[in-house]
Amino acid sequence: MKSKIFLTIFMVMILSNTFGQKFSKNSVYYDAYGHTRAPLSLNYEMYVCQIYKDFHLNGRIGIGHYKYSNSEDAVVGSAIIFPVVALLEYGKKNHFVNLGAGYSASFIKKKIDGDVPRFDGAYSLSVGYKYMDDAGLFLQLYPVIIFPQFSSNEISAGISLGFSW
Repeated sequence: MKSKIFLTIFMVMILSNTFGQKFSKNSVYYDAYGHTRAPLSLNYEMYVCQIYKDFHLNGRIGIGHYKYSNSEDAVVGSAIIFPVVALLEYGKKNHFVNLGAGYSASFIKKKIDGDVPRFDGAYSLSVGYKYMDDAGLFLQLYPVIIFPQFSSNEISAGISLGFSW
């Protein structure tokens, strides 16, 4: 009997430590001009693990659309972009700061011939602030540096809005 009580207490302690975080662990949101360079992308972010006290790791995937233009501002192609980002976050409950590192794969459909490739990969780095309220509102702001494979580096500012649970 004592071993069953001990086992129950032990399991409750483990589960409360694992699931006892006071913040939402999943988010779905629209992102503008972030890691994808796209005017709009749809993303899913999830809690991966706690690293140390209020530090934790999140993972993010998404899909976006981007139009490539030439020097005369004529659209020469469009791309479907798939970002994958790892976020190291610090914070409690509603307020977080994060460092993000990611890679975006761009699959490009050419509209007219030009120097736009069929595939373009881009690495990205970001530093940001995220707010998640108790009702599920998700808001994130972050500057991002993008290192594309076939074009010059870009600096952008990501804005995200969605919900979390």
